[in-house]
Amino acid sequence: MTTDKARAVLHELVDLFLEPEKLIGGMAATLIRAGDRPVDTWSWGNRLIVWLHGTSDARTFLQWKGAGRSITKGARAFFILAPCTYTVTETDEKGLEVKREKLTGFRAVPVFRLEDTEGKPVRSYEPPALPPLQEVATAWGITIDYQPLPGGSYGIRGSYSPTRKRITLFTEDHGTFFHELVHAADARIAPLQGGQDPDQEAVAELGAAVLARVYGSTIDRDAWAYIRAYHDDPAGAVRRLLPRVERCLSTILGELKTPAETALT
Repeated sequence: MTTDKARAVLHELVDLFLEPEKLIGGMAATLIRAGDRPVDTWSWGNRLIVWLHGTSDARTFLQWKGAGRSITKGARAFFILAPCTYTVTETDEKGLEVKREKLTGFRAVPVFRLEDTEGKPVRSYEPPALPPLQEVATAWGITIDYQPLPGGSYGIRGSYSPTRKRITLFTEDHGTFFHELVHAADARIAPLQGGQDPDQEAVAELGAAVLARVYGSTIDRDAWAYIRAYHDDPAGAVRRLLPRVERCLSTILGELKTPAETALT
């Protein structure tokens, strides 16, 4: 029988399905998997629950203990769903006896977020292949960090922190990396404004579109629509910001050991 806690988790998922924009963000967040964590074997619904609680990794008390980590004092668990089943013996169409599992409901299993534990370090996710120009970020002392979306950050695909010198990516799309790398180049020319500054976003997106074309990659969003979201006159903004975009691209391509013209041929 489904417990009250399990029922509450089910309602949480139903509420998610009633908010399409939120659901799309959650779906994207569950695509990146490290491959060796318990959460990577869980159902899509349970991985969405983990994402909703603002983390990329959650485990039971015993699973964290097995990983050499302990739960911090005062941390509270949240719940995922585990099926309740029993085995029956039936006769199939050939008259043979076979064992089948029958589902009776779900039970709630308490798990704890990675952020609420301490102990041995947990290996972070690394994509199969790093994007073009990652060596530029490395040369500038910038760390590239891949992780699933944090809870509440619907629509965000990446970020750049000048103070921490870190590019955080929530997707393996090269266009997003290019966008954040242009932000980093922009910051080397002049300090960035805090928040989503319209000019900064337009420079980063236009620069990313150019780099994607140069390196034969793609951007899985419409750069023009992105810029239009920040400027009522996107054409005017692009014309005004073109010298700034060119400076950012020159800063990035000038860092390469191979001349930029090689990429442009």
